[in-house]
Amino acid sequence: GSLTILNSGNATVTLGTTSATTGISNLNGCSSGSSLAVGQTCTITFNVTQSNGNGTITLNYTGGSSATSVTQA
Repeated sequence: GSLTILNSGNATVTLGTTSATTGISNLNGCSSGSSLAVGQTCTITFNVTQSNGNGTITLNYTGGSSATSVTQA
């Protein structure tokens, strides 16, 4: 699958680590250390390795003025 991240804030952020819960693997994209300007997107690709259940993907970042991570279930 894939997940598109959009910086809809008002400041450039520096991306940190991306992590996922059990059942989600092979995370790629939105590289740690890269910048994401206002209005810019990046895409995380992943594999789901189990037949049912649920999981989350979390992308940490620095900069801006509110949350320090975004999580998508």
